[in-house]
Amino acid sequence: MHRHVSPLLVIASCIARAAHAQPAAPVSDELPGWVLGAVIGASVSLGLVIHQALQRRRNAGLWERLEPQLRQGPATLPALAAAVGHDGFLARGNVALALQEAVALGKLDVVEAPPGTPQLEKVKHITYRLKGA
Repeated sequence: MHRHVSPLLVIASCIARAAHAQPAAPVSDELPGWVLGAVIGASVSLGLVIHQALQRRRNAGLWERLEPQLRQGPATLPALAAAVGHDGFLARGNVALALQEAVALGKLDVVEAPPGTPQLEKVKHITYRLKGA
């Protein structure tokens, strides 16, 4: 005849046996601290390389939409962001990243805000124009 054993009784029995078991010997094959640091550093570096490659790809896609707007004449960041449908604060940041990359690549000139413009208002007055235009 089959006897039914409560699952709680089985669990309690396992816990009791584990409490009386001998502790495992400590592992002496631990990695030196410098190896762990090197692995973490390499992982972070690889993550940054991947992030930058993805950001460059996003900026290139956005630049294709910004360039026709800039061919019409110099424009400010808010005007360019609105023209490509990036009206939100974070979306405007993506447009700013694409513009800064274009400046670094020598595709754009930046016309700074007039002297005396309050710091928080400068974004409305800095204009971007295509080089040679």
